Amino acid sequence: MREEGAFNNREKKTGQESVSQREDLSLLRSSAERLIAEAHSNIGDMYRTEEQDPLERREYHNVKHTEGVEDKAEKILNTIRKAEPSIGITERDIILARLIASHHDVDQSQDEPKITPERMGDEEFQKTQRKRYIEQIEKNSAGILVGRMQQVNEQGKKEVFTKQDMEIARAAILATIPGFAKGTVVQPKLNDFAEESLKRQLELKEEGKMKLLEEEKKKYILVLTIALADLGAMMDGAEEFLRDGNGVFREDNIDIADAMEVTLKMSDQQKEYIYGRIKGWYGAQVKFVEGRREIFELQILSFPDAAKEDVKKLFKFDEAIQAARERLQKVNGDEAIMEKEADPEKKKKMKDLLFEVTVKEMGYRI
Repeated sequence: MREEGAFNNREKKTGQESVSQREDLSLLRSSAERLIAEAHSNIGDMYRTEEQDPLERREYHNVKHTEGVEDKAEKILNTIRKAEPSIGITERDIILARLIASHHDVDQSQDEPKITPERMGDEEFQKTQRKRYIEQIEKNSAGILVGRMQQVNEQGKKEVFTKQDMEIARAAILATIPGFAKGTVVQPKLNDFAEESLKRQLELKEEGKMKLLEEEKKKYILVLTIALADLGAMMDGAEEFLRDGNGVFREDNIDIADAMEVTLKMSDQQKEYIYGRIKGWYGAQVKFVEGRREIFELQILSFPDAAKEDVKKLFKFDEAIQAARERLQKVNGDEAIMEKEADPEKKKKMKDLLFEVTVKEMGYRI
């Protein structure tokens, strides 16, 4: 009888904990949704897509990009959750990941644009490019999110967000700090974090601290997921990858955005100069995605074995590479046809048409 009573007590206790857990999850979800909406509002108000001034306009780092990172992070985690249930990815983890993704670009502070004099023929141009406070904006964004999480706890007088949540949030946003090497974007802070985390996981395993080991594994997965999602344009397919790349180009090349406002006044040399910049970007995008594929293969090595292939399938690198190459090849092919034209007037018309088609494909309105 005593054993049966003990079992009934444990069952009641478990049931009570289950109700409590559901209430905690509901509170976490509502709090996260409120903070996500606040982040979207901040980005939408401060970094508008339709802003007239190209320096303030955000053709890429806008609410759409933020929402895309949120969706991609959730997709990666759900894929891992389905492929490897033993990792223990929960609904709470997905809510937390979406919250972190919503704030990863909430600050986009910038310095004065970088201006580089360049020549095309006998004309000189001022190449003007956006200069972000790389690293500082990620630190600011992480600080904003952690501050808001703390405020939720203080206002509700309840630990809605744990210390671990805040550590993950800070580490994940800092992991998105970009670096540039071998023609692609790298994430040096992510590499540092991964090395330290894998070392700690090994130590915890040797010490038999299994609960802490599971927490560290979860933290590792969440941080890596946010970093991958931030550079995961190829998850949406080749066309979306090219559109995202076009948005980055338009956002960063301020002088070209200015020039597009007065297209009719452009000289032939200015058109040639802008066309050359766009073509150079096309080539750079091929190298970018090839480099990202190589880095990605290394990054997922430490993912659960059962989940690796499924996560890999989410990233359509081959499609993106093929599309980027075909776009560059088409431009080269059109140039080759134009160069064979002997009639100067016809050649001039072909060159103007190539310029017009290229800038429209880049997303400019002329």
